[in-house]
Parts: sequence; C-alpha cells; structure tokens
Amino acid sequence: MEEISPGRSRDAADRLDPTLRRLLRWAAIRWTIRVITTVLLVAMLAHVVLGWRHDDRVTVAAGTPDRDRVDQAIRAAEAYIDRLYQPLPDDEAIVSEYVGLPLVAYFPTLDAWVSPGDGGLRIESGEQSRERETYLFHYVLEDGRASDLLVVLRWDPATSGGLLEVSQVGGDDVPVQLGLGSLAVARWDSGSTRQVAVPLDAGQLGELRSLRYTVRHVAMLAASLYRYRGRPERAERLQHLVERASYDPGGDVYSPLWGASTGRADDYFYDAAVYPDCQPGALAALPASPRYYPYQSKVCSLPTWGYIAMTREDPLVTTMQAVHVLAAHGSPQARFSDGEHFGMTPTSVAAALEERFRDEVGIGSCLPGSCTTDNSSTLRTAVFGLLETELGFTYGDDVARGYADAVVDDLLEVQVQPDGLVPSLHLGELYRPGQAGGFFTAYDAEHRAGTPDSVARAQIDLVASRLDIRREYLGELATNAETTLVVHAFLVRYRCARFGVGCAGPPASSTS
Repeated sequence: MEEISPGRSRDAADRLDPTLRRLLRWAAIRWTIRVITTVLLVAMLAHVVLGWRHDDRVTVAAGTPDRDRVDQAIRAAEAYIDRLYQPLPDDEAIVSEYVGLPLVAYFPTLDAWVSPGDGGLRIESGEQSRERETYLFHYVLEDGRASDLLVVLRWDPATSGGLLEVSQVGGDDVPVQLGLGSLAVARWDSGSTRQVAVPLDAGQLGELRSLRYTVRHVAMLAASLYRYRGRPERAERLQHLVERASYDPGGDVYSPLWGASTGRADDYFYDAAVYPDCQPGALAALPASPRYYPYQSKVCSLPTWGYIAMTREDPLVTTMQAVHVLAAHGSPQARFSDGEHFGMTPTSVAAALEERFRDEVGIGSCLPGSCTTDNSSTLRTAVFGLLETELGFTYGDDVARGYADAVVDDLLEVQVQPDGLVPSLHLGELYRPGQAGGFFTAYDAEHRAGTPDSVARAQIDLVASRLDIRREYLGELATNAETTLVVHAFLVRYRCARFGVGCAGPPASSTS
C-alpha cells in the first residue's frame, strides 16, 4: 500500500471506488458528446434557416456601362448561337452545345458510321497552341480492325479560317469516307494515299459544331432568343423539338429568364418534372443520326432527388427562384423556401450574393460543403445580375442597381471578341474564331477563361467527370451555348431596364 507523505493530499475522485470512477468518466464523456452534438445541430439549423439571410448590404462602385458595347455583345452572342443552330427534317432544329471537331467516318465494308461521342472512337488530344490543334482519332471497328487518324487544325488569323489536315498514321487499310458537317473531307479506298488537306473559310465555321445537342435549357432558351429576334421560323422548329420530347418550356430552371414561368409554384424548381430528360424513354423520343445526337445529361447519372438536393446549395437555382418569386409576388420581401433554407426573400438572396461578389471573383459554383471562390461561374454571375436588375430598376433598389451595372461591366470583359482570341488561363492566348461571340463559361480575377486549380475546384471537377457520359471534343472550350444564351437573355433585360431599348418581344413560348 502506497504511503501518503505529510504534504500530499489525494483528490476526492481518487478516493472513489474504481468502478464508480469509470462510470463517472463514461457519464462525462456522454454529456460532452451530447453538448457538442447539440451545438453542431444548432449551428447547422442556423445555417439552414439563416444561410441566405443578410441584413447588412454594402454598395459597390460602378459606372453606367456603355450602351454601344452592350448592343455589340448581344449581336455577337446571337451570331455565335446562329453558328450552332442546325435545321433538321420534320420542321425541327437543334442547337449544338459548343464548337467541336465533328469528323464523322463511314466504313462501307461494314456499313458502319462512327462519330465523335460514339463508343467505337477514342480521341486523344495532342498539341494545343495559339493557332494549332492536334488530335488522334482511334477507331475500333466491329470486326476487330482499327484505324488511327491524325487530325490537325491550323488556324489562320489573316483569313479568319483555317486548314484541316487528316492523315492515317496507324491501323488497317480499310475503306473509309470522312465528313465534317456538310463538307466531304476524304474518300479512301484500300491502297489509296491516306492524307488530305481541306481549307476552311470564315463562312464554314458553322461546320465546326459539336454533334451533341440538348433540349433542356439550350433548345428552350434558343427558341426564346429567336422569338425575341423576330425569327419565328427558327423558333417554331426548336419548339417542335421541345414538344416532341414532351418538355414543358415554362417548367425549366431558366424559364424566369424570359418570363415563361408565370403561374408556377414558388418551389417548382425542386420538382422532378424539371428534369424530364431523365425519364425512361426520353432520349428515344429525340432525333439522332451519325451527325447529331441528344446529350444524356449528367443529372441523369444520379437519382433525381439526389441532384435536386444538391441544387439547394447552388446559387444558380436559388437565384432563379428569387427572380421567379419576385415576378410572381411583386415584392422584394416576398418570403419563400427551397425546402431546406427558410425565410428567404429576393432581397436577402441578393444580399448574400452581393457579399460573395465583393469578396470573391464573381459568383462561383457550389457543391454541398464547398464553393469556388477564386473564379466566377458566368452563368451564376449573370443570373445574379438579372436579380439585381429587377430589384434595382423595377423596385428602385439603388444598391441592387449598382451591382447590376457592375455585373454587366464584368461580363463584357469575358466574351470572345470578333478577333477570335481567347485569353485562356492554362494555355495562354489561343486563336479560336469559331468561339467568337460566346461568353466564357468561367473566368478568373484577370478575366481569363478557365478555372484555377483549387481543392473546391478539384472536388467539383471530380463529381462532374464521374457523371459525364461522352467526351466528344478535347480542345479548349472557353464557351458554350447554355452560358451564352443565359448571358444574352440577361443583357437583353438589362438593356431594356437601363436604356429602355429592345424591351418589346414575342412571348417566351408559342403556347403562351
């Protein structure tokens, strides 16, 4: 037995029975866990309830954007979409997702077509420089034979065109016919020389469009764009495609852009019906050929309810909901919920985004638990600008008006100009004339196209890559149809609000 020195005393707990001492320790641990759990739950609840509530708003310095520049940007965006537009049989039309290199091969001995995006074709990217793109097209045919084509695009700024060079560098000597859009590129029989060079002039840039098209978002928004421009024939062709697939033009996430969501519930954005392309048989109802095919959305790789849950953390959908609620209720203080965050108003959503716009680079994209802060998603910045435009010019919110002006100033700097030069973040300056008029999908603080490397960006890219279905074009894609259509709609509405120009237009839907 241990002796106790005269100057030493035992702690009261040391005098307890060991079993009782263990019980007290366990009770303390349990209560500690309960307290920590309660604190975390309260914090999470506060985030859910108050996450979009901001009472303090700070003004931003911005001058009135130049109207001529706004007009030019709108016209250039329209020209970009025109190059992606393609009429189809049966009075339908599509708009490709972006520019591409749609080199289609027909192998007559097998009566087989192989196109970019098909499982029988693997494309590898080679040199990507200012005026040159290089790719290896590796075909694996049904009979086991293969064909490797080296494809080089040489761009010429002096002519706003380029030269397409194709040569076979490996594989079997199988007969093949090559086409690029409506252009015949080569017809090689067995034993023939397998090398060709085809000049492309500025008027043929429309042949360089992806084979992939989407109905949700792109066809719907393009139909509204053509109605606004007074091009009803094109609008009706696109509308026929939308109707064929049983899509609802007023039930899309972007429907509020052109005022097409009138009469919808405040929370219609979180209904599975918003994503009809994920329903069984949806793709089968859409036109397809070796020269175009409908895109299976990344959304459909997840359970629809799971994707919808993720959208509640994304400023894109929340901002569009705020625009919709503002139009539906006519009040900046109209309260609404996305099913997770409660007590939101159009003004509180704007205030939360204003803080991000000031402290970060535009409005970035988000996944649950992380948001990009070092680059801007052009889509999300544009719809933020639309919300501020409505609050500022329709409801007299001077703070919002300043942000609307600032967003326009920002977006005018991230459009591919008529010279076709793209200041890319990772590859330097590129000459890509087919992308002229399109708005960057993302940009950094120096208005360079692309997304900086970061932990949040790596997480978002990982999720996107896991969900993607086919890779059709491996070149630098600074812009796409969806982004350009959204920014175009925003600039049209901003121009109307700020300058009173271009306000009149046909309804957003042919059925409205």
